[in-house]
Amino acid sequence: MSNSIVEITRCHIRRVGVLSWIVGGAVLLSVLLSVLLSVLLSVLLSVLLSVLLSVLLSVLLSVLLSVLLFLSAETLIYASNLRTRHQAEALVQDVRTIRVGESTSADVLRIVQHYPAVRPGSSSSCASDESHSIRIANDTVNRFGFAAPWLRILGARPSGIVVTFLLKNGRVCYMSYGFGAAVSDLELETEATDRAFDCDVNAPDYSRGACYFVSEGAERIYRKLTAEVSNVANSRQRQHAFGFDLSCLTSIRGCQNLCEMNPSVWKDYLARASSEGWALPRQANNSRCRAIERSDH
Repeated sequence: MSNSIVEITRCHIRRVGVLSWIVGGAVLLSVLLSVLLSVLLSVLLSVLLSVLLSVLLSVLLSVLLSVLLFLSAETLIYASNLRTRHQAEALVQDVRTIRVGESTSADVLRIVQHYPAVRPGSSSSCASDESHSIRIANDTVNRFGFAAPWLRILGARPSGIVVTFLLKNGRVCYMSYGFGAAVSDLELETEATDRAFDCDVNAPDYSRGACYFVSEGAERIYRKLTAEVSNVANSRQRQHAFGFDLSCLTSIRGCQNLCEMNPSVWKDYLARASSEGWALPRQANNSRCRAIERSDH
């Protein structure tokens, strides 16, 4: 009986031993699998983090490069526009020194030699026998502005200035200063002319027979503001006619309205339209134009 118990005990022990080995092997295997899974997850996470970091770095570098290129392009365009503006402002001052009927060909040539000259167009004004024209513009910026309008947000806004002198018998008989700019789907132009014509120096501005006349016109995509003075107009009238403001060439917004390009003529035109009972131009409702109207410009 005891032998049977011993045998049973030994058999049980053997079974327990096998079971222990099986359990131990299973535990060991699970530990190994856990370690392996941990290592694999660590490797995968490392790879994913490396890839994600590489992508983020690439994106950041691309953004930084784009910003640098954007700022560089904007700086170059601004510098070019600033040069154009300074030239145009200097030209306004030079033009104001010319007197129709008094200034000579030598006076005009002293101005023309400092600016880019262009072939003058044909004109029958004052039956001239000599003519000179100046054009100030950045054709590279203008070309980009017309070809890719989205570049205008960087300052590539098409614009230009053209000045014409006509002479007869060695004396200036006509001159004009024209300032044009393209904005959105419109082309804006403001021009001042000085020529010899009969007028009443005592007549109120813009009235019949006056020595100073202003007008505004629109046709399809064109908007134009014009001032005309006689060679016998007073200094105030001449100052108003040639009161161009070229600061919009380098502003963030650019030249958006005629009122910004020649504020004094714009205000004079509004005064004339009011006195004549005309409907005001649509631009008169622009906040910038209203501010100019209220200013002492």
